[in-house]
Formats: sequence, C-alpha cells, structure tokens
Amino acid sequence: MMGAFRDATSRRAVEAELRHSEDRFRCAIEAAPVGLHMYVLEPDNRLLFEGANQAADIILGIKHKDYVGVTIEQAFPALTGTPVPDTYRRIAREGGVWADEQISYTDDRINGAFEVTAFQVKSGHMAVMFRDVTERKKNEEEMRRFSAALREAAESVVITDAQCRIVYANPCFEKMTGYTLEE
Repeated sequence: MMGAFRDATSRRAVEAELRHSEDRFRCAIEAAPVGLHMYVLEPDNRLLFEGANQAADIILGIKHKDYVGVTIEQAFPALTGTPVPDTYRRIAREGGVWADEQISYTDDRINGAFEVTAFQVKSGHMAVMFRDVTERKKNEEEMRRFSAALREAAESVVITDAQCRIVYANPCFEKMTGYTLEE
C-alpha cells in the first residue's frame, strides 16, 4: 500500500483569504450609495444584463432581478436607438472608461436624468455606476432662468454679502449708475 500526503494548510489559508476578499468587495458593492449594473457581452454581440446592487433597485424603483439574462435593449428599451448600448459593448470588448453627466431616460417604469460611468471589469464584462441627478438638473435649470431674469431685468439689481460688499450687479445697474460691473 502506498499513500501520498500533502499539507493543505497554506492552500486553505489562501482560499479563506480569497473568500474574505470577495465578501468584502460584495459587501462594498451592495452598500454603495450609487447604482451598479453589470453586463456580459456574448460572442453574438448581445449585451446581457447580469445583475445590479440594491441601490440600483432603490434609485430606479424597479426589481432588477426580473431582467437578469435579457439584453440591454430589452431591460432598458428607451436606450434602443441611442449610442449607449454600442458604447457599452465597446467598453466590454475593448476596455476603457466612458462617462456622461446626464443621460435622460423615460419609459413606463423609469423617468429621470442619470450621471453614468461605464467601465470594463474584465474582458467581455462591464459595469455601469449611476446616480439620479434629476433634481440637481431641475435646480440648475431654475438657476439659469433666474440668472437670465436678473440680467434682463429692467430694474437695477444689486446683491451684497454680509459685509455689504457688492457680489453681483445686473447690467441695468451699470446703465443707471455709470459704473462698470467690474468697478
């Protein structure tokens, strides 16, 4: 009778560390305050939805588990005809990072503006991090309208800080006083 024995202590330690590392990253992704979508690019160029974190469910108000295994166009039909699916395919295939400050999306489930960053996680696989910027974009637009109204007002408008220093004066103020805005 012959036997061979190998000390598996170091292998078990490496496996335990790997499980611990995977658990740390899984927990971080699940706890992240940004939405995360994961995709895989099939050999036939179909980009399939693989999953999402809990924040994605909350941000978009849908259960992403219902879309696992379907193409990006089926999961998010409003992206069909936009450059987004092909950009994601390129990222999954070639790597790199792509970001957009605002992708507007509307369908019967989702309506909003989203800041998006897409990146390859490994060859043929990519992830998309996103956050809802709908309110911020509405506020920015409101500020643009307010600023335009101040600039175009027929009345002189002057804004000062707490020390009574002028921080803004509209063009009408310049006409009325003869002082330039810089002065």
